[in-house]
Amino acid sequence: MSEYLKSKISDYILIFFGTLFMAAALNVFFEPNNIVIGGATGIAVIIKYLTKDFFDGGISLGVSNLFINLPLFIIAVKVFGRRFVGKTIIATLLLSLNLELTSSATPFHGDFVIISVYGGVLTGIGLALIFRARATTGGSDLAASLIHQKLHHVTIAFIMLIIDVVIILCGFFVFGFTATMYAAISVFITSKIIDAILEGLAFAKATFIISDMSEEICDAIFKELERGVTSLYGKGMFTKEDKNILLCVVSKKEVFKLKEIAKEIDKNAFIMVADVREVLGDGF
Repeated sequence: MSEYLKSKISDYILIFFGTLFMAAALNVFFEPNNIVIGGATGIAVIIKYLTKDFFDGGISLGVSNLFINLPLFIIAVKVFGRRFVGKTIIATLLLSLNLELTSSATPFHGDFVIISVYGGVLTGIGLALIFRARATTGGSDLAASLIHQKLHHVTIAFIMLIIDVVIILCGFFVFGFTATMYAAISVFITSKIIDAILEGLAFAKATFIISDMSEEICDAIFKELERGVTSLYGKGMFTKEDKNILLCVVSKKEVFKLKEIAKEIDKNAFIMVADVREVLGDGF
């Protein structure tokens, strides 16, 4: 089996399980408690509630999700071409399928904090898996991309935010203040879970040290922490003097020790510490 085929199969497995997690969150936590978190599925939750008196239980989430995205797909194929929306179409179809498959799952009613937290976590895991497969589930993502074609000066992220805010506000007018406030908590948790999965939880730290005793500090870091150090050329624009800037990437637990080493050698050392989301290489 070729690497390309393996990659494709891996992507579709991620999309399937990602949409399954999202469907479970919607059918178990969000829809039974009238929580709208934006996107096409948020509209689907509202449609199901508004149509429950006309249809038995209302129009299902899977059907609504499919029909909301259908016109977006037609426009996107004309604007971007088939290859651009290929995985997104598959992800949307799988999400609608999994929404139908999980529609009979036992809904959770109770503490809204538990509902918003667990729903947000499941949705975050699902979206992160889908993003890992370089796909989306359509909805506000696809709509934002289409609108961006006309409004080039506005970022896609900002357009998505506006669309989701409008959908959540619609949820406010239909379901009230409480459900909307907990929806906001779920959206926040979802974003944090996505970041944690895509960028990693174990952040490293990049430290920059400016000192007239850079050689001594470098030797101490080698000896006590066994970490590599890179010397960058710098120039103090106030003093007009050349400076060595030491760059050292360490784990979070090593930051305190590194600062202690630098300050013991040069109490006037200038130290900067920044988060590093991903590190590849020896020692990490």
